Amino acid sequence: MTNLKKMAAVLAIMTLSLTAFTACGGNDSEKSTAATEASSVAATEASSVAATEASSVAETEAADEKKVDEEAAALAAELLDAVSNTVWVGMDAEFNCYVLAFGEDEIYFADDMGGEAEGYWDITADASHIFIYSDAELTDEIGGFDWEYNEESDTMIIMDTVVMAQTDANSIDAAVEELEKMSVAKNVGEALNETYWFGTDSAGNGLVMAMFDNAMVWASIDTEGTPVVESLYWGIDYDTITLYNAEYEPVLEMGWDIAEDLSVLQLTMGGEDIEMTPTTEDEAAEFIGVAVVLGEIESGHGGADT
Repeated sequence: MTNLKKMAAVLAIMTLSLTAFTACGGNDSEKSTAATEASSVAATEASSVAATEASSVAETEAADEKKVDEEAAALAAELLDAVSNTVWVGMDAEFNCYVLAFGEDEIYFADDMGGEAEGYWDITADASHIFIYSDAELTDEIGGFDWEYNEESDTMIIMDTVVMAQTDANSIDAAVEELEKMSVAKNVGEALNETYWFGTDSAGNGLVMAMFDNAMVWASIDTEGTPVVESLYWGIDYDTITLYNAEYEPVLEMGWDIAEDLSVLQLTMGGEDIEMTPTTEDEAAEFIGVAVVLGEIESGHGGADT
């Protein structure tokens, strides 16, 4: 009887232990399920946050692109209005000639080496490059060049090197004729390159010019012999020589005419005609009291202009 009681007691203890073990195991399963569910919720929330952030970034980028497009369109419209129905000519340091003509929404660009493009134009947001398209929808790009336009000084620079000047022409049809007229300026520009000139104005002031590629030493000498010397850029078209400062802003325009034998260069400034005659480098240096040599002029901007 006693043994039966002991066995019953042992069985009772084993039953309690097994129940406790089973209960402990059941709690771990519930905890594991809860952890899995929490992890899933966290992952979903993280995914949602990432998607929201990505969407926000995409929306911001789209808004920025739209803003840039709108600014570019506004700038293009402003520039188009400023240059519409104008024709420009220029010459680089190698005396190659260029013409650029704008219509209402068309463009014509050509050089005297046989290059030519005609179509419709568009411009980058920073106004640094012009694209030429064959179609009005601006889908077929056929050309382009770097471009800078200063409306205040009415100066246009193309291809980073060539300063263009506006002509009296106002149509694309006249552009070819303007380019042909530049052939005269081309010949004179080449003839004036690396030459030295001296003249005297009506007040008795001496003038000295030393011309190299697209750079020029321009000196005026007053009646007391005091020189004022400037290093400038110069350009020539079929009736005007223009001097520019380092920012390519025109500082002096002179009408010009030259004898066929290059013995006299006549400059017209402020209604006054001044005859310049050829001189030598040594004589020019003596006139202005400083050495006039090619190496003392920084080339800077790469092209003579008009």
